[in-house]
Amino acid sequence: MSASGESVSVDLPASLKFALPDRLPNAEVTAMSLELGTLSSMRVFMALRAENWLHHHGGRENPRAEKIKAELLRAFYPDATEWKSKIWIQGRDVVEQALIQLK
Repeated sequence: MSASGESVSVDLPASLKFALPDRLPNAEVTAMSLELGTLSSMRVFMALRAENWLHHHGGRENPRAEKIKAELLRAFYPDATEWKSKIWIQGRDVVEQALIQLK
Protein backbone atom coordinates (compact mmCIF):
# COMPACT_ATOMS: atom_id res chain seq x y z
CA MET A 1 0.00 0.00 0.00
CA SER A 2 2.89 2.40 0.54
CA ALA A 3 3.85 2.19 -3.15
CA SER A 4 0.31 3.12 -4.18
CA GLY A 5 0.16 6.09 -1.83
CA GLU A 6 -2.49 4.54 0.44
CA SER A 7 -0.19 4.52 3.47
CA VAL A 8 1.39 7.23 5.59
CA SER A 9 4.62 5.21 5.40
CA VAL A 10 7.30 5.85 2.85
CA ASP A 11 7.69 3.21 0.14
CA LEU A 12 10.70 0.93 0.74
CA PRO A 13 11.43 -0.70 -2.60
CA ALA A 14 14.47 -2.60 -1.28
CA SER A 15 12.80 -4.22 1.73
CA LEU A 16 13.66 -7.81 2.62
CA LYS A 17 10.03 -8.80 2.13
CA PHE A 18 10.43 -8.31 -1.63
CA ALA A 19 13.20 -10.91 -1.78
CA LEU A 20 10.99 -13.71 -0.44
CA PRO A 21 8.97 -14.42 -3.61
CA ASP A 22 12.22 -14.84 -5.58
CA ARG A 23 13.64 -17.21 -2.96
CA LEU A 24 10.38 -19.19 -2.66
CA PRO A 25 9.21 -19.47 -6.28
CA ASN A 26 6.74 -22.30 -5.58
CA ALA A 27 5.07 -20.58 -2.64
CA GLU A 28 2.39 -17.96 -2.36
CA VAL A 29 3.99 -15.15 -0.36
CA THR A 30 2.02 -12.46 1.40
CA ALA A 31 4.35 -10.10 3.22
CA MET A 32 3.70 -7.13 5.43
CA SER A 33 5.59 -4.58 7.46
CA LEU A 34 4.69 -3.46 10.93
CA GLU A 35 5.32 0.01 12.22
CA LEU A 36 5.13 0.18 15.97
CA GLY A 37 5.33 3.39 17.94
CA THR A 38 8.37 4.66 19.76
CA LEU A 39 8.30 8.22 21.07
CA SER A 40 5.80 11.03 20.71
CA SER A 41 5.30 12.35 17.19
CA MET A 42 6.86 15.65 18.18
CA ARG A 43 10.03 14.03 19.54
CA VAL A 44 10.41 11.94 16.37
CA PHE A 45 9.82 15.05 14.25
CA MET A 46 12.43 17.01 16.21
CA ALA A 47 14.98 14.20 15.81
CA LEU A 48 14.34 14.09 12.06
CA ARG A 49 14.53 17.86 11.83
CA ALA A 50 17.87 17.93 13.67
CA GLU A 51 19.29 15.21 11.42
CA ASN A 52 18.14 17.13 8.35
CA TRP A 53 19.83 20.25 9.69
CA LEU A 54 23.00 18.25 10.28
CA HIS A 55 22.92 16.91 6.72
CA HIS A 56 22.87 20.47 5.36
CA HIS A 57 25.26 22.04 7.89
CA GLY A 58 28.42 20.09 8.37
CA GLY A 59 27.53 16.43 8.53
CA ARG A 60 29.59 14.19 10.79
CA GLU A 61 32.26 16.85 11.20
CA ASN A 62 29.84 19.03 13.16
CA PRO A 63 30.49 18.88 16.93
CA ARG A 64 26.79 18.09 17.52
CA ALA A 65 26.71 15.23 14.99
CA GLU A 66 27.15 12.37 17.45
CA LYS A 67 24.34 13.60 19.72
CA ILE A 68 21.98 14.26 16.80
CA LYS A 69 22.63 10.82 15.28
CA ALA A 70 22.08 9.14 18.67
CA GLU A 71 18.78 10.98 19.14
CA LEU A 72 17.64 9.93 15.67
CA LEU A 73 18.45 6.28 16.41
CA ARG A 74 16.55 6.43 19.71
CA ALA A 75 13.56 8.01 17.97
CA PHE A 76 13.13 4.81 15.97
CA TYR A 77 14.73 2.27 18.31
CA PRO A 78 14.51 3.32 21.96
CA ASP A 79 17.04 1.79 24.32
CA ALA A 80 14.35 0.66 26.75
CA THR A 81 13.90 -2.96 27.80
CA GLU A 82 10.16 -2.51 28.38
CA TRP A 83 9.64 -1.09 24.88
CA LYS A 84 11.68 -3.91 23.29
CA SER A 85 9.64 -6.52 25.19
CA LYS A 86 6.36 -4.97 24.07
CA ILE A 87 7.56 -4.94 20.44
CA TRP A 88 8.41 -8.66 20.58
CA ILE A 89 5.00 -9.43 22.10
CA GLN A 90 3.14 -7.35 19.50
CA GLY A 91 5.13 -8.90 16.67
CA ARG A 92 4.50 -12.43 17.97
CA ASP A 93 0.77 -11.67 18.32
CA VAL A 94 0.55 -10.47 14.72
CA VAL A 95 2.36 -13.58 13.42
CA GLU A 96 0.10 -15.86 15.48
CA GLN A 97 -3.00 -14.10 14.18
CA ALA A 98 -1.79 -14.47 10.61
CA LEU A 99 -1.06 -18.18 11.14
CA ILE A 100 -4.54 -18.73 12.55
CA GLN A 101 -6.02 -17.20 9.38
CA LEU A 102 -3.99 -19.60 7.24
CA LYS A 103 -5.53 -22.70 8.81
